[in-house]
Amino acid sequence: MKPFDYNKYLMNNPLLKESINEATIKDLFGPLAAKLESMGYDIDLDPTAGYKTLFAWKVMPDKSSLTVFVGPSDVELAKRDFKGFDNFETIDVSFNYYTTKVTKKLFGLYKSKERVGQHLSDETEEGKNIDLGRGMFDIPIEDSVNRVATLAKKAEQTATGGYYEKMREAKEPKDVLKSTEPGDKLSLVLDDDSTVTVIRVGTDKSGQPTFKHIKNNKEVGTASALSISHIKSAKSAE
Repeated sequence: MKPFDYNKYLMNNPLLKESINEATIKDLFGPLAAKLESMGYDIDLDPTAGYKTLFAWKVMPDKSSLTVFVGPSDVELAKRDFKGFDNFETIDVSFNYYTTKVTKKLFGLYKSKERVGQHLSDETEEGKNIDLGRGMFDIPIEDSVNRVATLAKKAEQTATGGYYEKMREAKEPKDVLKSTEPGDKLSLVLDDDSTVTVIRVGTDKSGQPTFKHIKNNKEVGTASALSISHIKSAKSAE
């Protein structure tokens, strides 16, 4: 005897068909787009894969950006021929955080910008295989919208938390540089991870400390104001 398939029974029982209202991905995107727009995101709905996906992005206070991608779950995609269908019942949600890394060599002789992306992974996998309403009980679409919005807020906190942490870290080099006196030597780690040794020689017209590069215990180059934003750490040189 074959095992009893309760879900199949629910689907085929004419007395129950009208009472079960299973939400799908096509029901989600309209309300979800409106919710994310209210949170400051720009929205793009893309049907080119044969089914719709939602891509959203938001510029953060420090000009970095957070992106949100919502599409059918990998689990469901692997189980069916999905081409041309929008009736998926499960979704995956993922987030990426983008910053601009500026690489600047000493005295500003070389400078480049690079867009750096970081996937905001979630060890609990809350954004994986989210059920929109399969089985015996239907799930109100607003519950699914709020669930995705909650994940977006969590990702924002992760992103902005990293930003403010960087700002706190940046305060230390600034204080160290400002507190030096002419003749003081400093060891600096720049944002390209290179390490240099400098000697304080004075202050420029804008009030920034000026330095000379030291190589093999000898002063090289000319006095220059270092951009504090490109210094990761600073400490007194031995």
